[in-house]
This record gives sequence, structure tokens and C-alpha cells, in this order.
Amino acid sequence: KIVTSIIAAIFVAIACILAPQKHEKGALDGCVIVCGSKNPCKIAAVEQAVAQYKGVRGVVSYAAMSGVPDQPIGLSTIIRGAQNRAIAAFKKAAAADISLGIESGLFSLQDPNYSENNEDSSSKNKKESVHQHQLYDICIVSAFDGHQHHLGLSCAFEIPAHVRRQVVDNGLDLSAAANASGLSSDP
Repeated sequence: KIVTSIIAAIFVAIACILAPQKHEKGALDGCVIVCGSKNPCKIAAVEQAVAQYKGVRGVVSYAAMSGVPDQPIGLSTIIRGAQNRAIAAFKKAAAADISLGIESGLFSLQDPNYSENNEDSSSKNKKESVHQHQLYDICIVSAFDGHQHHLGLSCAFEIPAHVRRQVVDNGLDLSAAANASGLSSDP
């Protein structure tokens, strides 16, 4: 399940913040965890991941802009989106201990930092580059404690070529591309 993979990424990112406390019992006692999203799937993943820790005072969610395209492409772009969401959520919360920014996107193993925003090549060259390589979907979580980001990554899976073409040629996000290519009919 994709949500399970996101939960694992959240768990790892939070664990990095807790490393100095060595995961002592009650390390999150009284903490408020903030999710930088109103997406029900992301909120459910955060709630399930945080349920692993005892003593959490609550999970609060805020809409938080990623500052990246709706369909981010390139690991650096996806990371930036997750970090931007985490920072925005932390700032919106009156009393946050840890904020979580969750961003899904696509990347190429041949060029993991490829991005639609690269200014060093033409639009035509960018599309040709993406068409030549497989794209993988991944979810990146940034756990932010007000000072430092800690990242957790989900497992990744390859995007079928006919879906990839919908993303690259028609500018669709992955959900819309999967629907347009007939792979899914999920709204």
C-alpha cells in the first residue's frame, strides 16, 4: 500500500529528530505534530505514523504551499516542496514541536535532479531527456523541528511509458495522467 510507504517515511524522518533522545519512552510526550497538508491521505498517514509514539498531544493540519509545480519532477524539487510545506506549517501553528511536509513527485535515475525548472536546456531538450529515461514516483517527508529538516523517503515505483508521456507532453499530474492513459479511473 502506498500509504504504508508514506508512513514508513514519516516514521524515519521523526526518528531522526528523536535520535538524541535515543527513542526513550515518552520522547514525544506532550508534543504537537503539524502536518503541512489538508490532503486526507497524507493526514491519515501522519496520524498512523504518530500513533506509534506514545504521549503525542495531537496532530494538527494546515494547508501549506509547496512552492513547486503541481507535478514536481526531480529529487531536488520534491525535497524543496516537502521542506517548504514543513516550514509553512510550522509557522502557521501556534504551538508546533514538529512539522511534517509531504511531497510526492517524479524523478529519473539517470538524472535524479532533473527538473522542469532547469534553465540550462530548452523545453524541447527537457522533454526529450525525460522521454529517454524512466520516471519513478516517490514521496518525500521533511520533519522540521524549527531548526533542522530530517528527510524520510518512501519506496519508489516506475511510471509506465504511456503514463509518463501524459505527464511530460500534456503537463498532467500523475493522477490525471493515470486516468487519461486508462491506467486508473480514480477521481
